[in-house]
Amino acid sequence: MKGLAALGVAVALVSPPGAAADWDHDANIDSGVAQAVAAFRKDGSSGMERSVTDCYGAIDPSAEFDERLRRFEYCVGMDFAGFRLDRRDGEAGARAFFTAEQVLTRVGRVTQFIEDPNVGNQVVRAWSRASVEALGRNGYPELTD
Repeated sequence: MKGLAALGVAVALVSPPGAAADWDHDANIDSGVAQAVAAFRKDGSSGMERSVTDCYGAIDPSAEFDERLRRFEYCVGMDFAGFRLDRRDGEAGARAFFTAEQVLTRVGRVTQFIEDPNVGNQVVRAWSRASVEALGRNGYPELTD
């Protein structure tokens, strides 16, 4: 995941003073995707929807900047994985929660952390790419195209 190595640098550049942004971004995204896959296998798309909703809802607004961003990154990994898993059998049965517009609205909240839209877009692309790669490692290589 070449994009995520640079992501740490990009996030460090836009983080407030004292924020480290030094966690393992690859592992964080992979964990979020693994949780989405587990929810999907257990309860289908409705289980993933609950998991993604709960994930974003569990971000503590009073937590340190790095902790909020780390948690948001994790949820975004789940959300991107949910989008692909929900559509694996085509658009016909797709849930409204996982439409591209809905996912991008949730992911677009990255602006709470990264003000520069160009940097934010690069970060979101890196997260998307990482989530696709993680889906392949978590049993869905057909969704990595």
